[in-house]
Amino acid sequence: MSFPRELGRFDTAMVVVGGITGAGVFINPYIVAQRLDAVGSIPSETIGTLAFERLDHLLERARCVLEPGARRFRSFVERRPERVWVPPVGGSVGFPRLDGVDDAEPFVELAMRDFDVGVPPGRFFGEPAHFRVVVAGPFDVLERGLDALGRALARWSGGA
Repeated sequence: MSFPRELGRFDTAMVVVGGITGAGVFINPYIVAQRLDAVGSIPSETIGTLAFERLDHLLERARCVLEPGARRFRSFVERRPERVWVPPVGGSVGFPRLDGVDDAEPFVELAMRDFDVGVPPGRFFGEPAHFRVVVAGPFDVLERGLDALGRALARWSGGA
C-alpha cells in the first residue's frame, strides 16, 4: 500500500493507521491527517470503535495466531520438573515460577549469559520467584528460545 506524497510529514503515521486494512477496514489518510492537528484522540477513538464492532472476528484471529505458541509452551512447561505453573486462561505470556527459589533473577542471568535467551525476571511484575515468557511471534523463534531455556533449566537444576 502506498500513500500520496502530498501527505508530507504525515506519511509515516498514515502507514500505521492505514495498515489496518487487513481487518477489512480502511481509514482515509487525508481525513486522519486533517484530524491529527485538531483533535489527536479522534483516530484512536475511531480505531477503537471499529475494533469493538469486529471484536468476535479479532478475538478468533488472536486465538489462531497465539494458540500454536501457547500449546508449545504448555507442553514445554508440563515436562519441566523445576517449575510450578498455573496455565493462563489466555494471552501471549507464560509466567512460570522456579520451584524452591525466592528469586528467579540468578536463573534469568544464567539463561542470558550462557544460553543467549532472554526472559524478564518476575521482580518487574511483583513476583520475584517467577520469570516471563512471551509465546507470541514467529514459531521458529519460540522453538529456539524454548530449546535454549530448557538447556538453561537443566543446568540450573543440575541436570547438565
